[in-house]
Amino acid sequence: PRSTKIGDTGLVYPASLLSTKTTPEKQQAEAKEGVFQRTDAVLGVKYWLGFALPGQGLARSDCGEFFTIGCLAHGYIEKHVKTCMRADCPICRQKWAGRLAGRAENRISQVTGLGPPKHVVVSLPQADYGLVLDDFPGLRRKVYKIAKKVGVRGALAIFHPARRRCPKCGTVPEMGHKTCLYCGNYWFEWYF
Repeated sequence: PRSTKIGDTGLVYPASLLSTKTTPEKQQAEAKEGVFQRTDAVLGVKYWLGFALPGQGLARSDCGEFFTIGCLAHGYIEKHVKTCMRADCPICRQKWAGRLAGRAENRISQVTGLGPPKHVVVSLPQADYGLVLDDFPGLRRKVYKIAKKVGVRGALAIFHPARRRCPKCGTVPEMGHKTCLYCGNYWFEWYF
């Protein structure tokens, strides 16, 4: 993704955040105020700790509409869905996430000699949670250092600033489970 250096701060931010004209100082000040510090008035995008939350913006008028491509002479027709491939679109966010997952899978499949890939979760101590605001690149370095210490060779770090929980009983679901093991609820909410 495209990124740009802002002012004399030396900080680099993704282009998607720059389009909302947010300064680093404003992001850090707003991050200390609450869960959703601000909502972009034009796009309706919600932010948390400087991260745009996927699916929280406004969809374009043709997102999710079907269209067909084909050849009438040969009776060939393909159905397609229009997508803007934006992270903030509530309709197209899954296509966007799928494209990023495909890119990550391609990068992982190019690595040889390390054995089959494994899913590893690195959880930082609560004392380091402030690194999200103060030093995000330092947080990433710390995660890689911890992973290396426990024998992980090669990694693709995906930062998850939110967790899921059951809205009925408040428990955090077990990894991979689609229902709450305590109350049987079928859906979970995100909390920050």
